Amino acid sequence: MIELEKNAIETPAEVTEHRQNPRYPFSCDAEVIDIQGNTRIIGRVTDIARRGCYVDCISPFPPGTLLAVKIRRGIQTFETQGSVVYSTVGLGMGLCFTVTEQPHALLLEAWLGELSGDKQPELESVGAAAPVASSDVVDVQSRNILKELIRVLHRKGALGESESSALLEKLRK
Repeated sequence: MIELEKNAIETPAEVTEHRQNPRYPFSCDAEVIDIQGNTRIIGRVTDIARRGCYVDCISPFPPGTLLAVKIRRGIQTFETQGSVVYSTVGLGMGLCFTVTEQPHALLLEAWLGELSGDKQPELESVGAAAPVASSDVVDVQSRNILKELIRVLHRKGALGESESSALLEKLRK
């Protein structure tokens, strides 16, 4: 712990950032389970990065707790294992992702690519050889819902013929 002089104030420019990956504002539901204690906490992710996230919750787990983490964004769910890096009672906890299976790593990369403004996420950094096919990320029921939505938007005049045909073709791939 660094002790400051009584009148010293640390400004944002003086704070050193220790993260290796950029973090992005992100808002979605999270379910965090203490693997050993089998205790569950529901919270809200407020920022996310390639190797971790911050979860707002009233009663966070203590640092070092091993976790199973589920982050839900719309119809997509990212699952990983992790641990608590730091926690503040009444506020939340910072998590580090430790073990993430490839389909979930690809989903996280897609989210981060979207949040950063990149069109193509850096898939090679998680060991993927090729981009994720749309069928790998969106399940069959969701694809059918998207197709119907495109058709309704076309019928109502919100999408032109060429736009709706192009979108439907992308869903077929």
